[in-house]
Amino acid sequence: MSESKTKDLINSIKNLTRRRSPTQEFANLLDMMNVSEEQRLKNMQEDLSLNYALWSEHFQMLKDEFNSLWEFFLSIEKQGKGWFCVSPFLVSWRAVGHSTRDGYMFGATIAKNKDRNAPLPEKSLAVTFAVEEWGGGVGDERELGRLGKVDDNLIGLTACSGKTIAEQYQASKRLLTRVGQFQILLRLNHKDVGQETAHLGLDILQKQSLVELSEKLFILLNKDLLTPTGLNKELDGLSQKLLPTKELKK
Repeated sequence: MSESKTKDLINSIKNLTRRRSPTQEFANLLDMMNVSEEQRLKNMQEDLSLNYALWSEHFQMLKDEFNSLWEFFLSIEKQGKGWFCVSPFLVSWRAVGHSTRDGYMFGATIAKNKDRNAPLPEKSLAVTFAVEEWGGGVGDERELGRLGKVDDNLIGLTACSGKTIAEQYQASKRLLTRVGQFQILLRLNHKDVGQETAHLGLDILQKQSLVELSEKLFILLNKDLLTPTGLNKELDGLSQKLLPTKELKK
């Protein structure tokens, strides 16, 4: 194209009357996109809040149950000679433990032993949740953006400011998955009989507290003192002894 024709084209474009606003169709599309994004964020926030509420309720329930169990075991220690209430965790707040990698865990043990830290106790009853060799823990609020030191008190979702809503939403789903993959583990150990273990779902706590369950187990563990028949038969099928008959049929 020659230089004169190029100038004529440019001038003709400059002289055109330009529309200063978008078409209604385009404006409607933008509005719909904005509404859709606002609704998506609203839905995400609602799901995030629900997920956090469920996870935090699980945490608080477990904390309360295991701390009550800790007090029960301490009462046994005070009244029973040679019995010690011990924690399975290096870092713990009574019956609540914490791992930098895995978050919160729960557990308490009552053991008949020479002293508190002696190996190979004569008898023991251990109750734990989310304590596994392959890696346990129900997570903690750091996954949601909690900043600073973590203790056994939750600070709430709104105080977790270190991550975006999208990041928090994905983390909340992971936290719910983690807390749902564990069961309560109850383990009895007797030096003359061996070890017996039971796994119970959290729904058992709707019928019996950990203290009530552990009281039954403590009696079983000491049956050799109450009857001459020994402990072997009593420990056989421990899970079935703890669960109501109706639950076993489900």
